[in-house]
Amino acid sequence: MRSLTYFAAAMILLCSISAQAREVSLDRILGEHRITVVTTEKPESIYRNLLDMGVRNPVTTTTTELMINKRNLKDKDSLLFIMDRKKARRMIDLEENLLPCRTAAIDPNEVILFAAKALGRNGWDILISAPNEKWLKWELERLSKSNLSMLALQERGTILERFRVKRLCVISNEEKQVAADWVAPQNQPGRDAIDWDFYPIDQWNGAADGGTDLMFIINSETLTAKEKKSMLVYLPTTTQEWLADSASKQENSAGKQTTTSAENATSNVFAVAAPSARHLRLALSKYAALEYIPEALERTTLTDLRGYGKMVVIARSALRNNDSENKILDDLAGSLTSVMSSRTGFKCISRQDLKELALETYLNNLPNENSSADLRGKLENATAVAVIDLADVNAQTSYTANAPQCKTAVLPAFSESKPSPPHEPNPDDKPLFCAHTYDEVNGSRANDPHYIRDHNEYHNEKLPNYHRELRRWEERSQDYERTRRDHDMEWIVSITKTQQAKVTGNLRIYDLSSGEVEQVGKVVFSCPVTGSGAKDSLDQEDRVVVRGEENRPQSLIPPDSTKSVSDQVVINDALREACTAAVNELMKNALLPIDIVSNAVN
Repeated sequence: MRSLTYFAAAMILLCSISAQAREVSLDRILGEHRITVVTTEKPESIYRNLLDMGVRNPVTTTTTELMINKRNLKDKDSLLFIMDRKKARRMIDLEENLLPCRTAAIDPNEVILFAAKALGRNGWDILISAPNEKWLKWELERLSKSNLSMLALQERGTILERFRVKRLCVISNEEKQVAADWVAPQNQPGRDAIDWDFYPIDQWNGAADGGTDLMFIINSETLTAKEKKSMLVYLPTTTQEWLADSASKQENSAGKQTTTSAENATSNVFAVAAPSARHLRLALSKYAALEYIPEALERTTLTDLRGYGKMVVIARSALRNNDSENKILDDLAGSLTSVMSSRTGFKCISRQDLKELALETYLNNLPNENSSADLRGKLENATAVAVIDLADVNAQTSYTANAPQCKTAVLPAFSESKPSPPHEPNPDDKPLFCAHTYDEVNGSRANDPHYIRDHNEYHNEKLPNYHRELRRWEERSQDYERTRRDHDMEWIVSITKTQQAKVTGNLRIYDLSSGEVEQVGKVVFSCPVTGSGAKDSLDQEDRVVVRGEENRPQSLIPPDSTKSVSDQVVINDALREACTAAVNELMKNALLPIDIVSNAVN
């Protein structure tokens, strides 16, 4: 007899698995077995659901009738329980007679896989409890793909899996995919899971089941006044105050608050907000799980650079000015111009002809009218200038001797079988379970003519032949081993050259067009610049012949390291990495032209 159990408050499935079983499926169980439905609900209210689940011609009964008639149940019968535990009057009897564990001990918000020995049968009863039908089916699918052979080693009930499922209602003015990308990594085996629903802010009526947590994902730049009004009362108090602050247009924020309903149901309200869709995704990656969102409101101020359009890029260096250094600076300016233009929305142009310009002198004199006009003329009326100052270029070339590599195949061990000595006949030879080989003649088996013949053949033919074959085998073996010891082995000895470069410096962006007079010429963003590059290449390779498999050549002696590199590609790689890292910092900590939304709400 099999039992399939669903509970309205906590869905429970109980199925019997034979000791030899490796797979189980709900469709197979419901389709192959006679189903008796035990329910606390009205049959007509669940009949359609039963048919959708695959139950054929279900017969319904009550828990009381089931316990009275349980002796009439056959081994191939299956029971399907669909009930609310609050309505089931005979739950204790059911648990003691049909279920492998007490359901009262099961948290309705947990997923549990529990296995217990099937009484009187060679198998196991496996109980799956889940908060709802969706998680029940997911766990059943996982069970169907599991190897259940480990149960054979268990002597008593065991929990195969157990974790909590948090109910979460996600409300956002961004697309559902933003929330899905944040939730998906959190639903991993072995950790608490999230069962979530998504509502656009303008479609959410403020309702949520008791105990359901709320998660607000807010793009404050596109948040309308109507959306803000509809959800404001449900947000954490600190987030409400933050939204009322004009600084919220230039800040990321994250916080939570615990609330208690009139029915004493406790739930949490989380909120993550940012002033652009891009920064919202960055904030969600920072707060990658609910437990990472802090109790106290956490605010991160962003530098607003959205108003800057055209930007001049200049690379400078305090190091010696020579052709090599100038080439590095030109490449650095080119890399930064390319990366910033493609990723930030700035219209960048490189002006390396101005790298000797006393820029700080002009900037310190701003907003002096003459200085301003002169500088804007030199910088082609740019709204900002990005200056990357190269502080150090550390280049090094090192050499490493590689382990010798053998290119000649090693000969296998001598494989010819050693001759076996012939059997010396014995008058008393007697094979197992057989009569003696020789007969007694005149009181002794040594007088048997067959024995005399075998004895003479052994000493006159077989034994001499064996000694000759053994001697020849030993000579062939020794010749082969000499060949193995002495044949020529080709080896490759080599040296690897490793070129490495590291560049350091800093990036500053100066304002040239702010409406605020005191802001013109000021640094509006700065960050350190660091990047490295490396390249391995073969510097020297020789072929060496060594006699014998036991010997190996000496490795080559590598040259001393040098404070330079011969391949400009290594330095260029370091420059590109430095520029990319600097732009990553810029994109993480600043609002940029790419964050401008044409229909943004002010």
